[in-house]
Amino acid sequence: MRFSVLTLAIISSLSPQAVANPSIKQSFSQTGFSGNLRTPNAHTINYGDINFAINFENNVDHQVGYGRGAHNSLLLGVGLLPGVELLAQNTFKRFNGVGTYHSGAGSDLSFSLKLSSVGWFPESPWQVAIGQQDFGGIANHHDNTYGVVSYDWQALRLSAGYGRQSSFDTVDHAGGNNQMGPDYLNGAFGGVEWQAYEWLNLKSDYDGTGFNAGLVLSAPAQWLPKGWNSQFILQGYSNSNTFNRDNAWVGLQFGLPLGGSNELPLTTRKQYPSTTVKPPSRNQQLVQTKDYSPAPNANQPLPTQVAIVKDKAAVAPTTLQQQQQQIVAALVEHGFENIKINHNSERLELAYENFIYLHNELDGLQQVLKIVNKYYHGAYDIYMLNNQIPVLLVREQISHNNSQAPIATQYISYDVSHYYDQVAWGDDFENSGTFVPRVNFSPGLITSLGTEWGVFDYSLSLQTAMSIDLWKGGTVDVRHNLPVAQSDDVGPFPWYPVPEQKNRVNRILLHQAWALPQNIFTQFSGGLVYGDFVGVFNETRWQSPQGHHKFSFRGGQFRHQDTDFKAEPKLFYYRYYRPEFDWALELHSGEYWYGDRGYGAKSIHWFGDVATTIEYHKTEDASYAGMYFSFPISFGKSMTAKRGYQITGVDEWRHGYYTDISSQGNWLAPTAKAEPWLQHSLTKRYFNRDRMSAAYIEAHLDRLNDD
Repeated sequence: MRFSVLTLAIISSLSPQAVANPSIKQSFSQTGFSGNLRTPNAHTINYGDINFAINFENNVDHQVGYGRGAHNSLLLGVGLLPGVELLAQNTFKRFNGVGTYHSGAGSDLSFSLKLSSVGWFPESPWQVAIGQQDFGGIANHHDNTYGVVSYDWQALRLSAGYGRQSSFDTVDHAGGNNQMGPDYLNGAFGGVEWQAYEWLNLKSDYDGTGFNAGLVLSAPAQWLPKGWNSQFILQGYSNSNTFNRDNAWVGLQFGLPLGGSNELPLTTRKQYPSTTVKPPSRNQQLVQTKDYSPAPNANQPLPTQVAIVKDKAAVAPTTLQQQQQQIVAALVEHGFENIKINHNSERLELAYENFIYLHNELDGLQQVLKIVNKYYHGAYDIYMLNNQIPVLLVREQISHNNSQAPIATQYISYDVSHYYDQVAWGDDFENSGTFVPRVNFSPGLITSLGTEWGVFDYSLSLQTAMSIDLWKGGTVDVRHNLPVAQSDDVGPFPWYPVPEQKNRVNRILLHQAWALPQNIFTQFSGGLVYGDFVGVFNETRWQSPQGHHKFSFRGGQFRHQDTDFKAEPKLFYYRYYRPEFDWALELHSGEYWYGDRGYGAKSIHWFGDVATTIEYHKTEDASYAGMYFSFPISFGKSMTAKRGYQITGVDEWRHGYYTDISSQGNWLAPTAKAEPWLQHSLTKRYFNRDRMSAAYIEAHLDRLNDD
């Protein structure tokens, strides 16, 4: 096998048709990575995609623990960056333990990582990758390190590599030997894939224990939403020398773009050089120009950041007062609140607040720009407010007077209050949002994955939250939790994988936020949190002019009402944002909620309005790694408050898993590395889930197009 794969690769490299073939379908292997049937290739799942799979193997022996022999598996993989694939895997034999610890339904949760050269050389027929399966922890049943080379020749993909099992994977170690066999990826391996038709891929590989053969059937693209894929995979033959592993297995796999069918990651979008003009949309063209740092002195001129060319249809002449009235009426009709408007000798000045576009503040800004450009043809300043505090200034520098001349537009998120306070606003808001009850519904979900109790346990509740803005920066926030459903293995004691949820009010808080000089924002919150703790909490942040850097602090003092336990979290954060990849790296250090001290790092990857977070924490007792997804649960446009109240979903809902990757143990630790987290925070309520910056807006100008 090794000789034949190498020989074919050398011969085919002489062909002039040897180029990368993106039509060769990428799919998950049985365990731990994308690739062939039981071996990896050097490619990864698509950047920005999330892929799921469930695999079933025959001859599963339920009398043998999940660390031995044939098994079933659940796989979830994410293309974090070009050529970077992270995969979470849960292997099991029986799905549910029906309320009994270690009742033959134990399962194993693990994380695997693959890094490929495809991110740097996407057109090359040769690709190289390295990977690590089941890194960290103590119960490692799939621990392998490998390197692999792949070569595409027409519809063929040839792969060859070398792997090594961890030295800990021996029969006398608590983790046991590798579930796939002691020879699995422990030496040379290789594989061949042939994309015979768009819907049919034939696969064969040698995994170190024997040869395997099978096929993959892909659903036609026209059957699925744009960007989605679905596959059925069958391994019909194996002569593995591992006991009870010469089996057939079948799998169902599907994938979709994390950002939605119409949202591509930034690096995969068509890029336009800064010296050229983007082909026009219906009403707008965009031209990137140089970076800037807005001056804190409003009297100093502001250099050009982005030029926008607008092609507007002529409208009937109106007076300036009529134009302002038309703009305000249209904004109110659309559902915007806390509107103020003014005109000085040079420009129109407008302030508004968005309560209806919860996915992203840019969606609301797009609608405001359309309304303003419909009725007004001069230069303007538009201030975005949140709870009456200005957080963004959109400044159109040059009046176009219905011409095709370029318009210099700036997006300023630094010290916006300094400019806002110099405007001669009137006293009252149009369509005021003060004292309007806003109710949102969201699921309260506590789960465990990959424990000795079973594959998945859960406790589900309905969370009903109501907030009322009282004055500038002031909000009262109340939430009720109602249990709805739970799995068999939910109990009131710490050793259960999932705790019981209670029918109660679990949050009553009063928040007060201030915008301080030099772009410092702070919010104090006091009251009841997490159902049992009473105290005060502070969040303070500073962000650089463009938004690439942010420093913040979160801390407070709380007392448990029943036990008198005192929580005194104090955590300091630094975040760096790279708009080219819509990626942020966040570092933190300090004391967590339950008194454990440590530090951590988070890699936050944005795909549209979905954030995928990979995190690492090191505390005094252990190390942890996890993966989380955060996304809004609401309609694209929510209900307005025209009836005097508003009912919506939530702007961000977060769920994921972490696991102990230290060598001391592999136990559930629900009170470890707990960061203080509030739904009504500066990050979410005021700063668009940490996306309120000039750098972010520059990278997403396509979202402001009029189309």
